[in-house]
Amino acid sequence: MVEQHNANDSVANMQIAKKGMGVTFLFRHMVVKELAEGSLEQLIPDIPLLPVPVHLMYQKLNYMPKKIRYFIDFFKEAFGTRS
Repeated sequence: MVEQHNANDSVANMQIAKKGMGVTFLFRHMVVKELAEGSLEQLIPDIPLLPVPVHLMYQKLNYMPKKIRYFIDFFKEAFGTRS
């Protein structure tokens, strides 16, 4: 198999797939409309996805605004390490 198209942009990859020029991996939230209207088709519906590490990066401040602190706490609770 020879690679014909390559892009590191998810919108470009979606357009390539919609034009029938290849397949791509996209997150479901990005293609809900296209799946519903039939312009894209899910090829492998039951593929298990491995967890991917996500990191929050923020500037260390002497005083952290509450909205940043709340977001960090929310993020840790929602997406923190699961056992």
